[in-house]
Amino acid sequence: MIKVNGREIETDAEGYLASLDDWSEDVAQCLAERDQLALADEHWQVVRWIREYYAVPFSA
Repeated sequence: MIKVNGREIETDAEGYLASLDDWSEDVAQCLAERDQLALADEHWQVVRWIREYYAVPFSA
């Protein structure tokens, strides 16, 4: 469990989000800080691109 902006967010035993619906940039920042990582603008560009890419539904 992590706490972000006063809200408790469930994680699994390995620290991953239990629900992808809980993801936000604030959550990502919290997880990065927990792992002692600093996210630079270049990191955020990649994170946002990946999030956008996988948000588009796949067509069969």
